[in-house]
Amino acid sequence: MFLLDTTRTERIAELRRQLILQVWMPWIITSIIVSILVYVASAVGLMKMFEKAGEKNWKAWIPVYNIYVLVKLCWNKKWFWPALGGCVFIAIFGNLRVANSTATVFAILIVLVLIALFVWKCFFSYFVAKKFSKGIPWVIGIILLDWLFYLFLGFGGSEFDGKKPEPKKIEEKKSPEKKTVKKATTNKTEKPKPAAPKPSEKKPISEAKPAAKKKPVDYIDPKQKIDF
Repeated sequence: MFLLDTTRTERIAELRRQLILQVWMPWIITSIIVSILVYVASAVGLMKMFEKAGEKNWKAWIPVYNIYVLVKLCWNKKWFWPALGGCVFIAIFGNLRVANSTATVFAILIVLVLIALFVWKCFFSYFVAKKFSKGIPWVIGIILLDWLFYLFLGFGGSEFDGKKPEPKKIEEKKSPEKKTVKKATTNKTEKPKPAAPKPSEKKPISEAKPAAKKKPVDYIDPKQKIDF
């Protein structure tokens, strides 16, 4: 009997090893490869989307931070933190083994958090599609296959609504203002030049009036007697 039990346990162990090697290992390898390809595709799409929005494209390659930047551009950055908290809650308590009494409570909480995350994804997809001037079909596409529609939005002809102004254009606009200020200061410092005196108008000699002749005065000798 003891020998039979040992042979059965050995056969069961061999079957488990064969299942792991033949079924689970290929499944794990393919899932890793697919997840890497999906991540690269979504990062490339987000990179082109960030370029259209005037954001630095290297931010698309950082996990979690790229979603934060997209939420900040298309929606509001304060709504990123509830979604991050929900994902952390599921990652911690989703695989936690607890007693039967508390397991039901955690299961209900996990279901509620998943529903809240799905609602959040719907709103997020709506605002992303709205920023790129797209309709409801694009919202559904971003909800189901976000990485694929990120590529369509990045490499397509759609433009981002609310692009930030480039720094070069700002400098070109500010430069004439500085010139006008300099001109105004130079005008204030310059003193007015004195006006040149007007040349006096002289009449020609021909037009000058002749001087009046004086009448001659008779000379009277005081010794001479005057007869009346």
